[in-house]
Amino acid sequence: MPGPMPYHLERGPWFYAIDEMLNDDDKLSEVIEHLATPGGLPQVMAKYVTWIEDDGLDPKTREHHLKRHWFGYSPKGAAPVSFTEWLRASGHPPASNSQGDVEYAVGELLQSGSPPAGWPTTGWWTGYHGDTEEIVRITLHQAAQISRGRELTTAANLKDPPRKLPVMAVWTCGQMWFEGWLVSRIFDDDRGIVTLHFNTPGMGDMPDMTPSSVEGATVDPPNPGSKDVANPVPPADQTGLGSDIVWVITHHSHVALPALKPDDGTTIAGIGDITIVQPAYRLGGPRPS
Repeated sequence: MPGPMPYHLERGPWFYAIDEMLNDDDKLSEVIEHLATPGGLPQVMAKYVTWIEDDGLDPKTREHHLKRHWFGYSPKGAAPVSFTEWLRASGHPPASNSQGDVEYAVGELLQSGSPPAGWPTTGWWTGYHGDTEEIVRITLHQAAQISRGRELTTAANLKDPPRKLPVMAVWTCGQMWFEGWLVSRIFDDDRGIVTLHFNTPGMGDMPDMTPSSVEGATVDPPNPGSKDVANPVPPADQTGLGSDIVWVITHHSHVALPALKPDDGTTIAGIGDITIVQPAYRLGGPRPS
């Protein structure tokens, strides 16, 4: 979560602090209720930024960086709006939050007499708009639940869990949208590990390594809500108890917004609720148990 990152994969002080937050029962007990609550991540951040070590920053600077650059808060602290809300404010509200209705509203906006000067983006992420804050919260919460093998909503749930798998957090950047991934490898005696990945766009003037930078390539943003692509994980199964998992956590759908200026690239906007899906085995998911 520092930045800019010199490599495409990073651990460092910030991600070791995530490990410790999710693996240490005392620290997790201080934040688990907020992790389990929609909109609760600011309270988690207030604790988390005090647990980071050896990054040369103070907690106030860390919290400002997360809110402004990762989650898209305004300089005065206002939370960002969804892409649907942005379209509504532009005078072209979609009929619903579905991909088709949003794409239709975008088309109407582009054909109007006053197309936008630019698309909205979240924080410092290049060519991306989405609810990164909720993606991060849900990914952290689910990682804790998979680790303990049970639903976690209060500190009391941390007592005598069915298991306690270590969690390791990693950040990779350079794709066109923002996702959390959770991958576990669990053995019969409940040994194993949970790996948490945040896969994000680049930021600032980082090199464009995405397929859209290749001449003739097309952008195909992910739509994990599609039944043809992946299987939504029912809430009752979201502790990951019993079997290996490969879960992606991101918006239900995404739309690709065309370049508005010759030097612009494609912008990806996440729409709909944050969804947890498990890809089918043949599409990269876990082998059926």
